[in-house]
Amino acid sequence: NIYVIDKKNGGKADSLNAGIEYSSQSLIVTLDADTILTEQALSIVNNTFEDKDVVAAGGMVHVLQTKTSNPLRDLSLLHTNMLVRVQMLDFLKAFYITKVSLARFRALAIISGAFGIFTKQALVDVGGYRTTIGEDIDITLRIHRYISGQKKKKIVFVPEAVCYTELPENWKDFIKQRIRWQKAFIDCFIHFRSFFWKTFFTKPVSFFYIAESFLVGTIGTYVTTGIFVINSTLNLPTFSPYYIFTYLSYIFLFSLTYDLVAIGMGKHYGFTFQKKDRYRLFITIIFDIFVYRFVTLYIVMYGSIAYFFNKDWNKVARTGRNYQTDSKSAA
Repeated sequence: NIYVIDKKNGGKADSLNAGIEYSSQSLIVTLDADTILTEQALSIVNNTFEDKDVVAAGGMVHVLQTKTSNPLRDLSLLHTNMLVRVQMLDFLKAFYITKVSLARFRALAIISGAFGIFTKQALVDVGGYRTTIGEDIDITLRIHRYISGQKKKKIVFVPEAVCYTELPENWKDFIKQRIRWQKAFIDCFIHFRSFFWKTFFTKPVSFFYIAESFLVGTIGTYVTTGIFVINSTLNLPTFSPYYIFTYLSYIFLFSLTYDLVAIGMGKHYGFTFQKKDRYRLFITIIFDIFVYRFVTLYIVMYGSIAYFFNKDWNKVARTGRNYQTDSKSAA
């Protein structure tokens, strides 16, 4: 049975809380409006919660524009532009490498809003969703704080439970979305700062959030950019062609390895690209290394500063395309 709750628009958090209140089952599944679940996804996550120590779980999110008529095996780049392809590659890295790794250390800080599963009791105990710019990261961290005194309780990532969600197809919407994500990251860093510092040496999620995401991912971006600007302005010895070549070579080799491992991990979980997509995939990797990563550096720096001056959602428009039809032609 499907019930539609007719209520005034009070924002995403308010709608999620209304759904939690009206639900009668022990598990709550949250999705984005454009999320498409594969047939086995709910059965897989339902089995995950047979372990009573699991209080929340996240599923694997693939890019809707790459969906084919065989959504559990094949990905297609045929009807995608470069921006969608490089985001697809970014998602493979974020989910199949980062989330899989963090989940093993019980340090998963974000259950994607596109596909999240929670026990109703946990959501009720933490007081439901908070009205904020990033509900998905906020609720995940609130549950981490909630279970911090319960050693056996855990948040897991389930890569076998697959969904598809639409990603921006133009740079304007992409930058707006990623700036919002960075604002959400900063918002949660400030909101949960007391929890992070108190549990820095005892909770992996706090250690990785501060050390890896904040210090390396955010502060490190400013430091690296600052060093580059100072060296180039003052023409210091460290700005010689040799050092630049060495640095860029490191960036290239590390990024290339990262991309190839992500594609390999996707194959490990059953997802492959068609042979005719290999050239597109190669060009995407090159674009990721030499263009996309520098765009994301700008987004991290701008989004971190913009949080303190403008906390708007930066809503991204949907394409409205019928992917069920498009997917067959892409197969």
